[in-house]
Amino acid sequence: MPDAEKVPVTSDDAAGAVPLLRLAGQWRLPAVRWADVDRVAMAVLRAVADDDGAALRTAVQALAVLGPVRYSSGAQSQVPPDGVRAQLTAAATVLRELSRPGGEAGERAGGQPGPAAFVPVTIYLSEEAGHERVEQAVADLLAVAGLVITGRDEPVLGSWSRRMRAALAQAAQSPAGRAALEAAALRADLELVRAREAEVAALWMANVGPLLTSLRHTPDAVIYLGVVLIVKSGGTPFVCKLSTHQQLVLNNAPHLVAAPDKVLALLGAAAGSAAGALPEASGPPS
Repeated sequence: MPDAEKVPVTSDDAAGAVPLLRLAGQWRLPAVRWADVDRVAMAVLRAVADDDGAALRTAVQALAVLGPVRYSSGAQSQVPPDGVRAQLTAAATVLRELSRPGGEAGERAGGQPGPAAFVPVTIYLSEEAGHERVEQAVADLLAVAGLVITGRDEPVLGSWSRRMRAALAQAAQSPAGRAALEAAALRADLELVRAREAEVAALWMANVGPLLTSLRHTPDAVIYLGVVLIVKSGGTPFVCKLSTHQQLVLNNAPHLVAAPDKVLALLGAAAGSAAGALPEASGPPS
């Protein structure tokens, strides 16, 4: 459907889909049917990311006919696999946010009313080797927009991933500033960050070269910086500026950030067009 004909996702669309998504997480189905549910749950997330109400309604209708009514509760039926459960939970969470009054993605990026208190930062690398170099490159790129890392979760090893938070450097330098950030009190400064979203994205996309270089020897990676997403899949890097709906989905579906192929499926044509628009995205060899 051309963008001009696209109907945005409404709060009624979102509210009507949430009960079915929650119920689907309690179904018992054959394994092959869960694979169908997984594809439909991704279609729901993709519809939200595209802000496409018609696609959302189509996906919800497809999910409704996959229920267990046509199957006996025999030994071949099973609860949803963890990956499918994560997809359904993320879809329900995102749509619950959109169903609230004033719950448009631009108002509630990250699932919180008003401006987000922190910029979410997530790094996923398919290999642990070289993660220090990538972390430093991410910190340097954040600094271009006056942001610093203010919190780090423990990394997940095997492959390597870590979730972090970034905030305005001037606010994070003092104990009082950090306390105010934790209390989400610096609304004026944080609103300024959101108002400068396009400028921040342009700065990061113009200066992403060193970060892409740090990923040279990493086959697959995802780096999520709120408004900007860097994905390397099969040795090919993509750099995308994200819409508020895309941010809303990724903020509530952290499992996707550890799956480069699923992130690219979520973004669809946006990833391909970004790669073509950014010479830096194809510069570093893999």
